[in-house]
Parts: sequence; C-alpha cells; structure tokens
Amino acid sequence: MQNVFSSTFLSQAFKSFEGIPNSRITDVFRRVARNSEPCIELPYPEEQTLFKDRNFLENLSAFSNEDKFQILDELSQIGNVGNINPQRENFRKILLSEYGFLQAESRSKAFSDVFIETTHFLEKYPKAKKKYLSCIDQFERNSDAIHLLDDLRKSVEFLMKEILKSRKSWNGLVEDLGKKNATSGISVRFRNMFFTLLKHFEEFQNEEVKHNELANTDAESIEFMFEITSAFLRFLSKHYS
Repeated sequence: MQNVFSSTFLSQAFKSFEGIPNSRITDVFRRVARNSEPCIELPYPEEQTLFKDRNFLENLSAFSNEDKFQILDELSQIGNVGNINPQRENFRKILLSEYGFLQAESRSKAFSDVFIETTHFLEKYPKAKKKYLSCIDQFERNSDAIHLLDDLRKSVEFLMKEILKSRKSWNGLVEDLGKKNATSGISVRFRNMFFTLLKHFEEFQNEEVKHNELANTDAESIEFMFEITSAFLRFLSKHYS
C-alpha cells in the first residue's frame, strides 16, 4: 500500500515526540506490531536505537497507513491531557485534519461490532442509549477525554436508574442492584467479580476524571474504558432487566 504521509509531516512527527522516553515509544511500536496481521517485525525493536529520526521513520515505514495513524495519534497524546504539550497538541491537530480518514477506518473496524451489539441491548432504555450514542460520537471524533470518560460513567448510571426506576446516586444504585436478583445462569462468584469491577470503574472515574488527573491516560486506556463500559451495559441490560 502506498504511503499517504508526506516525508515532511513524518519528520515533524519525530521532532514533536522529543521528550517522550524511548521506552514509551518502543512500547507503542511493539504493541501495534504484535496486533497487526501478519505480525510485523520491526527494523529497530530496541529502545536504544530510536534516538535517530532515520530509525524512527524506518520503524514507522513497516506499518500500514492505518497503523501509522494509530501510532502517531497515540504518541501525540502522551502528556496532552491535563498536562498540555503545545508542540504535540499542534501536531495532533494537523494529523486529525489531514489524515483523520484513516482513524475512522481503523476504529470502525475494531469497534463497530461492539457498538452495534451494545446499542441493540439498550433499546428498552432510551436515556442510557442516548448517552451511549453520544459517547460513540465523541470517541470517533476524538473529543475531550475527560468529557468522554465522564459520559461513559453516566451511561452506566442512567442504565441502572432505568432498570431500578430510581433517582439515587451511584452508590445507592449499586447497593440496590446488589440486592436485585439477576436472571438465572449467573454464579455468585461472577456476580461478585462484576460488582468488584464496577467499584474500581467508579474509583477510576472519581480519582482520574473528576479530579482531572488524566495526564497519563493514552488512547489505549480510553479504548479500554470504552470496551469495559460497553461490557457493563450489555451485562446489566441482559441480566437485570
């Protein structure tokens, strides 16, 4: 596949990422390489070799355009939430405006099934569904991480309120949900695990989101939070409706 990124733009990328530890850059390269099909063998897999722009660009050249976009997008967000790096922030704006079409393709393939299935299970819960659809829109537009993560929490909260027909706060909803019997086929151990995950989910929201401590939250972490939120919504709508 022909490379769509200009050499000038890629050189600008390397300069924008100055200050990011080589170990962080290497981690991103390795993870995307492992997840590629077929798995990609990096020309320079060790962090000690990435201090030269030529080596960085050769590693990048091993990937498809969609994977290049993912790598550049993730690296440009390191230190950009709650701890603004103006150079990387400006680079990311150009990345999204000129090459954003690659993001839409790669993300839609990875998440379309999750979005469709979760939305289907929310048909009976209009408030939760509306909030979840708003989250999808924010996610695909790369909106502010704090607002997106807070809305993911709200989508779960709205669903619990609709299921329980209650106006209580989060903690009261979780307590009442714990007293409600799930449909058959759910073991006590699984229920306990689910509520433990829900507790940690809320703790993350309180500590990281509400207190604006998202400096180390990268694109992969946001994607994980989106996936686990989707799993919560599907489980609750299937077994507690």
